[in-house]
Amino acid sequence: ELTQWVTTVMWNRSVVVFDVENAGPHLVCCGMVAMDSFTSEPGAGVCFRFRRKGGDPWWPEWDDHLVVVGLLDQVLSHADITKVGHFSTQHDIPLLESLGFVVRGPLIATSALLHATHSELPKGLQFNATLFCGAPHWKSVKDEKETDTAVEDSE
Repeated sequence: ELTQWVTTVMWNRSVVVFDVENAGPHLVCCGMVAMDSFTSEPGAGVCFRFRRKGGDPWWPEWDDHLVVVGLLDQVLSHADITKVGHFSTQHDIPLLESLGFVVRGPLIATSALLHATHSELPKGLQFNATLFCGAPHWKSVKDEKETDTAVEDSE
């Protein structure tokens, strides 16, 4: 799935929206959604996973881990793919570069754009995703595990 997604993104020279999740200096995952360059419609999304909850490696075999690192590196280092991220220049890219990734190509830092256009508003992703995109307040959405437990407790 990851290989096919990367191949499609590379072929189409897509715009990629990305976000990095980390636990301290450790990369947990890098989520990406490819946007159609002509229509700006979101395409397929993927998550390059590296660690499980609790810190264990996601991939049981080191060779599989290296394949995923290589695929992520292909997208990040491709100079013709535009990368879009919130706080990407302040957080995501410095973290990725500290781990040896090289990020090339056009970069759109949405937090900087929001500051320039709406300096009076909060800069957090949750606030802006809700305000501009109609996204639900995801921090208050119950985890599936919490929902399952609540159902079991009520029975």
